[in-house]
Amino acid sequence: MKKLSVAQFLSLLILCRLFVTMTYTPVDSEAPLITIAGEILSTLIQLALIIPPVILRKRFPDRNMVSVGYIPSKAVGIVLSAVYGTFFMLVAVKVLGDFSHFINFAFPVFSFESAIILSMAVGAAYIAYLGITPLSRTSVIAITLFVLMLAIVVSESSGSIDPSNLTLHSEKPVAGIIHAGIMSIGRNTSIVLGCFMLPLLKGRKSTPLAVFVTAKYFIVTLIIFFYSSILGSFARVGQLPFFHLSSYSDTSIVARFDPIFLVVWTMTGTVYLSALIWASATAVGYAVPNVSQKRLCSAISGIVFLIAGVILYSDSWDITEKFFLESMAVFILVTLVPSLLLFVRKEKSV
Repeated sequence: MKKLSVAQFLSLLILCRLFVTMTYTPVDSEAPLITIAGEILSTLIQLALIIPPVILRKRFPDRNMVSVGYIPSKAVGIVLSAVYGTFFMLVAVKVLGDFSHFINFAFPVFSFESAIILSMAVGAAYIAYLGITPLSRTSVIAITLFVLMLAIVVSESSGSIDPSNLTLHSEKPVAGIIHAGIMSIGRNTSIVLGCFMLPLLKGRKSTPLAVFVTAKYFIVTLIIFFYSSILGSFARVGQLPFFHLSSYSDTSIVARFDPIFLVVWTMTGTVYLSALIWASATAVGYAVPNVSQKRLCSAISGIVFLIAGVILYSDSWDITEKFFLESMAVFILVTLVPSLLLFVRKEKSV
């Protein structure tokens, strides 16, 4: 498998994080400055969390966490295959459901949920089967389109920017910042994907992972600043504030760019979903080496489609909004497991 360049590695991970921002709806009407301060706290915590996987990569430069687990015993490896494979699959379920929610909200005329998530799941499975290298190249194109889209929207909405909309109204600001920081970690599940992909990075240095954590803070904070200062209080109570940015454009044609922006949203969601399916299939593949990557991608994509379909059909999508549980999962998979694997010393054949 070809190694990823730093640009491909960063583009893929940042694009995955951007999808979360694009489909994010603020909870508890949190004040913008509380959210931004929470992002600072979250970033500092994440920079500390990635220390064990960075050290692990120095010790095992060509192995990810799951592969290292097979060194002490096959049983440990199988457990890690199941844990990481299931995690990536469940995040994929959330991505698929979030995209369906976005389509239903922004384009209700296309609200046939089964067709939407099925077509996306099939396309993502095929892209995942092609491998992480073509996927990372696609992410470079997608993130370029995203930057262009954001630049057009912001430039045409600059007249509506009002920094006074950035408020810090909170009865307990410190507690609010801590809460926002913890919830933010749960929205950064892409950091698990980044740690899993470290062996695919060209060279022996893991610095790009820290660059990703830092860069996404500035990008996400910039987006929060724009939609909070432009939308005002609506950004705290409305759904999908990022989507509404174009509606405040000073140019009427940009305000009706929704179909064009839909292409960018679709590419972003598909790339993220494909990366998760690839990661899940790769993790599970260590436990079942005789099963081809194509079959694993197809099977995982089918399971993701079925789970998302059941949740959406039962109108219980809010059960996936458990960012605290996701924060705990990030801590376990990014820090705890690699920390334990650092005790692995003698390498045996898998």
